[in-house]
Amino acid sequence: MDITTDMIPDDNEKKSLRKYYFKLSLIMIALICLFNLVNNLMMYICSGLIAGGFDKASIEQGQEVFYADKYLTAMRSYLFCIIGDIAAVVVGIAITHTDLKSKLTFKGFDVKDFVKFNALSFGIGIPATFLTLVIAGIVALIMGKGDEYSQLDTSILKSFASDNPLWLDILVYSYVCVIGPILEELVFRGVLLEGLRKYGNKFGIIMSAVMFGLFHQRFEQCIPAIAIGLVFAFMAVRSGSLIPSILVHILNNSMSAVLMIMMSNMDTSVLEKMDVAKLGEMSQMLEQYSSMFAVMMVIGFFRIACLIGAVAIAIRFFGQRRKLIENSEYSDKRTWSYLFTSVPWLLVIGFLLVRTFMRM
Repeated sequence: MDITTDMIPDDNEKKSLRKYYFKLSLIMIALICLFNLVNNLMMYICSGLIAGGFDKASIEQGQEVFYADKYLTAMRSYLFCIIGDIAAVVVGIAITHTDLKSKLTFKGFDVKDFVKFNALSFGIGIPATFLTLVIAGIVALIMGKGDEYSQLDTSILKSFASDNPLWLDILVYSYVCVIGPILEELVFRGVLLEGLRKYGNKFGIIMSAVMFGLFHQRFEQCIPAIAIGLVFAFMAVRSGSLIPSILVHILNNSMSAVLMIMMSNMDTSVLEKMDVAKLGEMSQMLEQYSSMFAVMMVIGFFRIACLIGAVAIAIRFFGQRRKLIENSEYSDKRTWSYLFTSVPWLLVIGFLLVRTFMRM
């Protein structure tokens, strides 16, 4: 019986709570520092060394050479991601004392549950992606960039060049499909979620998902990542295991990687000039890249099936008036107000918001 949820923290506990949230923020600070600050610093140093000087003109010249080199770009894009994730996990374990070994088992989760949460994970991504497109379209119209919005964005395709050597492709896709998902689950559904849910499961699930979405630092990925993050976090809390969310995360990224591999062979110069509003140009593209669009249709039908399954699961679940998750004691008085009055957390959230909306 919970008889203490309405108790207001005394002065000693308030100090303890502030200290705890400060320590918890170090997980995200470690991730941001290595992923953004140290990463960019190393890029500037390399650019200066390449150009033989550290004045503005030399740095800009060095950056052109740096970004033109696929090997340097790959190291910057993936090496620091791995280092940052590992550092965040280490910091998180030290702060939360999470036993990750016990969470890397299938305990408390069966195949039926996995299928349900797989459907929810992929299903929720469709409305989240649609919402992202609507918001981006409205912003484009307000800013007078409606014409640009009708053009296909090919910037992401350029990072998956088809002429990469085999070892570089293995590195890129190993990170995207396996290493990245595992490390992200250890960070966001492992140590961060475990730390945040100390005073409330609902609070931990929501905030870990928001941090997961914002850390992508791209608006087009933020809302879908938050939506999927909610399901992943719920999955981790219900099962006590990270294995289900790791497997679904790997599957999700692998499906995207398959499309990237196929799309890397497309003529991006033609895509950049193509207006998606013109049906004639679209039909030519469909004919020229029929195999790729066939794979896209298979993946699309899979996601639609997951969406239908997710709706059915939600209707049945809420029709039975069941609780999503049992909450923890003290949650209302010891969560939101302390996190949103914590200076380190405000800095983390503010930085990620700026980075996310700068890239709209």
